[in-house]
Amino acid sequence: MKIFVFSIIAILPCLLFSVTRTVALDGSQQYTSIQSTVNDSRHGDVVLVYPGRYKENIEFIDCNISLVSLYSTNAQQQYIENTIIDGNISSCIRVVNGETFMINGFTLVNNEDGGYISPNYAGGGLYVRDNSHVIVINCIIRNCFALAGGGISITANASLTMSNVKIFDNIAIQAGGGLSFQLANNLSIDTVHPSSIYNNYTSLRYGFQYLLYN
Repeated sequence: MKIFVFSIIAILPCLLFSVTRTVALDGSQQYTSIQSTVNDSRHGDVVLVYPGRYKENIEFIDCNISLVSLYSTNAQQQYIENTIIDGNISSCIRVVNGETFMINGFTLVNNEDGGYISPNYAGGGLYVRDNSHVIVINCIIRNCFALAGGGISITANASLTMSNVKIFDNIAIQAGGGLSFQLANNLSIDTVHPSSIYNNYTSLRYGFQYLLYN
């Protein structure tokens, strides 16, 4: 197991036959929900999401795609803050079947009102496992709640790449209030556009849990 630190220069897929599919809650675009767009997508497609609060639990199944907000075309902070995936007391995004997935320009929350539950899932904002690889760019992960990895949980030989990600005000019952990286593969961090993990809480007092294969 190694940690690779590098600059991310270009991430968006450039496959010849990729399609951009657009999502907006007001019906002005092709789709009104992110999951339905993901379901129709094929390898290399881009799902472009317009601002709004999307109360969804998104799961990626056998498809390598990019999920982007308008920040990807116009780098204004408001697009990150106002394009919200609200998991509503469950994982906002699950990548669990060996997919490669990129997310750019979102806020992930699942417990913004602070209600107390006894969660039985890991990864309040993002849950990644089983050889999947997720690239998180220009995102905020806050006010999430989970059994482990309140913000992000990476496990079962999965990999994570981060650039300009803020992970804060998340809670985990067991470990990794902000980020749990347990028995996983690679953690890659962009040093030119660094990420920050702060003000997270867990009963074990570790905002960041890191456990590797021997």
